[in-house]
Amino acid sequence: MSSIRIISACCVLLFVGACFSTVPPTQEPTREKLPPKIAVYHNNRGVRFLNENQLDQAEVEFKTAVEASPDYPEALSNLGLVYKYKGEYEQAVTYFQRAIKADKKWAAPHNHLGTVYLEQKQYSLAKEEFNKAIKIDEKYADAHYNMAVLEMRLADQAKDPKPYWKNAAKEFQKATEVNPQLYWAHLRLGDIYQQLGDWESALIRYRLASETRP
Repeated sequence: MSSIRIISACCVLLFVGACFSTVPPTQEPTREKLPPKIAVYHNNRGVRFLNENQLDQAEVEFKTAVEASPDYPEALSNLGLVYKYKGEYEQAVTYFQRAIKADKKWAAPHNHLGTVYLEQKQYSLAKEEFNKAIKIDEKYADAHYNMAVLEMRLADQAKDPKPYWKNAAKEFQKATEVNPQLYWAHLRLGDIYQQLGDWESALIRYRLASETRP
């Protein structure tokens, strides 16, 4: 019995609520055996509640799944997402780290952990986690997008923002290569190209943004 997982990192709300959920599936967790069916059942129920933004109900379901299977990486990571969305970052970090320990070859918990550090303005830690996620899965659109968001944050603090804009552009580009439907990535690329004076590229990205707008 396969389990439903939360795939999207639901990116940090840096650009007018910029968050995407149409990312391609990342690699499955690697494990010697499947978790018990009862744990999978409660994890799946938790995902449904989480998708409906019913965080308290989702928390109970994911906790039940973890109680039934303490090393179940999806349930641990999903519980981390619940705490992240609640703003309980210490708890979120704990569960993402547990998910990483349960499956060292799964990219998603590293990416989620990076978004928590990003929201806490711990930029070096965030970059480290995004890099780990990308190293595990080079085609993980969420991680590339979030790395670009980080570079834009750094650009806001820099005397010369252009190097950070260029780094962000590369990461947004990689994200859209993996998933061409990423509206916010196209839109922000257009903004970056406009700042850099590349009007033709900016126009193309704005056209792509208009065609992929949710």
